[in-house]
Amino acid sequence: MKRKKLIVLILVICIISIFAVILVGCDYDEEIVLNDYTVKYNGRDHAVIATNDINGDFTYRYVSEELDYDSEQAPIEVGRYTVIVSKEGYKTTECNLEITTDFLFDENGSVIGVEKSKDSVLYIPSKIKGKEVKEIENLVLSETVKEMYLPSTLEKITYLTVENETVVYLTSTPEISKGLDLTTIIFNIDNVEGNIDVNYFASNGMTRVDILGENSSSIKAVDNITDTVIDTVYLRGNSKLEKTLPSNIKTVVVNYAYEIQKNFLVEQGLIENFVLTTNEERILVKSDSFINLTEVTNFMPSKNIYFSDPARELDKDNVLTQDNYYCEKDKLPKIEKLIIEKDLKTIEKCQYLNMKCNEVILPDTLIEVKLYGLSVCTSNMILPDSLEIIGDRAFIGSGITELKIPKTTKYIGYEAFKNCFELTGEIVLPESLEFLGERAYYNCEKLKRVVDNSRIKVILERTFAFCMELEEFVFANDSLERIGEAAFLADVCLQYVEFPQSLKYLETKSFYGVGYKLLVIPEGIINIDGRAFLSMEGVKSKSSKYIIEKGYLIRTEDKFLMSFDETSTTKKVIPEIDISGICDEVYDWIIDRGQFEGSTLTINSSIKEYKYDKPIMEKGHIVIPEHVTEQPIFNVEVGGGFIYKSAVPPKMSDAETLRMDGKEIIVPKGSIDAYKQAFSKYANADELIAKLVEAQ
Repeated sequence: MKRKKLIVLILVICIISIFAVILVGCDYDEEIVLNDYTVKYNGRDHAVIATNDINGDFTYRYVSEELDYDSEQAPIEVGRYTVIVSKEGYKTTECNLEITTDFLFDENGSVIGVEKSKDSVLYIPSKIKGKEVKEIENLVLSETVKEMYLPSTLEKITYLTVENETVVYLTSTPEISKGLDLTTIIFNIDNVEGNIDVNYFASNGMTRVDILGENSSSIKAVDNITDTVIDTVYLRGNSKLEKTLPSNIKTVVVNYAYEIQKNFLVEQGLIENFVLTTNEERILVKSDSFINLTEVTNFMPSKNIYFSDPARELDKDNVLTQDNYYCEKDKLPKIEKLIIEKDLKTIEKCQYLNMKCNEVILPDTLIEVKLYGLSVCTSNMILPDSLEIIGDRAFIGSGITELKIPKTTKYIGYEAFKNCFELTGEIVLPESLEFLGERAYYNCEKLKRVVDNSRIKVILERTFAFCMELEEFVFANDSLERIGEAAFLADVCLQYVEFPQSLKYLETKSFYGVGYKLLVIPEGIINIDGRAFLSMEGVKSKSSKYIIEKGYLIRTEDKFLMSFDETSTTKKVIPEIDISGICDEVYDWIIDRGQFEGSTLTINSSIKEYKYDKPIMEKGHIVIPEHVTEQPIFNVEVGGGFIYKSAVPPKMSDAETLRMDGKEIIVPKGSIDAYKQAFSKYANADELIAKLVEAQ
């Protein structure tokens, strides 16, 4: 009995398991939902699981990346199909698929044209209407096409032209008709199986070849090729070349991870560009932009090496940031000599940015250096006599120790030599110079002497600021009219300053912080902004527009004070000299420095009114001394308030209200009643009287 029960139990479990499997299978056997597809042929991923052509015949099975189903791989053909799709666990379904191409074909399957398209990459199919594509009979590519892939069935190229430089990828070695201009076509041979005949390129008039080599296999295929430019060889991180490359290679691109062999590229004089990348992306290299090296320290022997970066898109004239344009400094090798190619006229933007070398030799044909072009870490570089234009930041941060500006130079740009910390001795601005940019020599802290023989009319803002060891500046320029804001800002001591008679304007802080044994303001000066000088000691004036009295500069037209004693941050006193007011720059400085706790400003007896509309001294006081006999009209806020020194109130103005927005009005002991009486005539008398405080 027990045995029968056990058998029944086992049968029940089996039946339940079978039903469970059936139920799971039923749930899993779902419908495949697919739309109709129209895709463009690209030689790789537009195939399907199973296809029937329009006649209903089964064609082939393949992989479809787009539909994400797996099957056996086979070539694909342009055409219209009924697609039968199946996948394990799903029901079979079908959809319509059309595979198109931009190319035009004749009845024999030869390429005879291409439709207008903005595509940059094109693929020629291996079959069209059941016929193999064996010939490009007539094909003209537009300027938008950068790459084109040819099928392995191709046997002949009769006519092919491109508007711009284009890479054509070969999988076979087709015959090329005579007389075709192939100079702008780069033939990539990386996918050609087997060795290529050594005469193939020369006999077919193919002058440029591209090898995308992960190893040396495709390089071996072009050994001993003559009359051919091997345009580019790419050596990735896993490449290990056992021998020297052929001598007719134009460009070699090497990732920093590449293991360079001992004899690599020795005496390869025809190689124009050796590109060292900072990552594995392809580098954009101009054929006229390369470096010639005679010696490389701790790296490799070579004659021609180009250092670049994939992020460079240097077609914007106003870009002054280098963040996207430079190679990583720690990955650049130290070079003994950097010899720039002969006959070069222009060094492009960022071309040699951050190069580390002991010496740079420039060609005697060089005319222009553009943005960051020679911002190199070098101590030895002589500018050629041919140089006319030094662009913005062209030499910024360079390690040069001596600098001779050529007599032909017309233009020195913004921050051209900024932060050249080792630049010492003398520089002469030549007579040919017509423009000197802002901050051109900013922070050249070891520079000793400057002679200005130029024709510039303006020394712009901070051009020579923080040249901390500048001892002499010779103004031999009779065209100079203006010296800009903070042009010579620094704690330095010039021995003698004689401005040219042509000088008309000195902007604020132009010589701020500069000491001098003698500085003469010229007779023809038109305007000097306030605080042009920190110290007036040693300053003389030949101008009737500006006088110096008791160590202060005064504008005679309106008797305004143009300089101020800035040695104290807390106790500021307008000197007891005959003035009518304070210029804006000095007043702004008083406001700025007045933020300190407990600071005071004592006004001058000759100034009768203060009509400034800016807050002054957030925490300080304005001191009104005893000699002031007429109440100034205050239109300002004073954080601390007003301090009256006289027990007798000054004569009050006839205004209806008196604005005194300080927190308190401090008056001498015993004089509160007198001030109450003086304030009583104003409409806001109660407000003013409430602020009165008796001094202790």
